[in-house]
Amino acid sequence: MSARRMIAVVALAVGPLVMGPAVQTASAQYSGYFGRNKVQYATFDFEVINTEHFDIYWYKGEEEAGEMAARMAERWYARLSR
Repeated sequence: MSARRMIAVVALAVGPLVMGPAVQTASAQYSGYFGRNKVQYATFDFEVINTEHFDIYWYKGEEEAGEMAARMAERWYARLSR
C-alpha cells in the first residue's frame, strides 16, 4: 500500500472519532434556545384593487401608488399578451 493511500485510510478511520465530540457539542449548545425568539408580526392595514387580471395590494395612504400599479400592470399585460 502506498504512503498516500495509507494516509487516506488513517484519515477516514480517525476523522469520525475526532469530529464526533465536536459535532455533538455544537448541536447541544443550541438545544436550549429553540423557540425563544419567535417572530411577532404587526397588524397591517392594506387595501386591494381588483383589476381584470390582477389583485393589487397596498397600504392605506398609498392609493395613488396602488392605482398607478394597477394601470401599469393591465397595460403591460395587454402589451405582452399580444
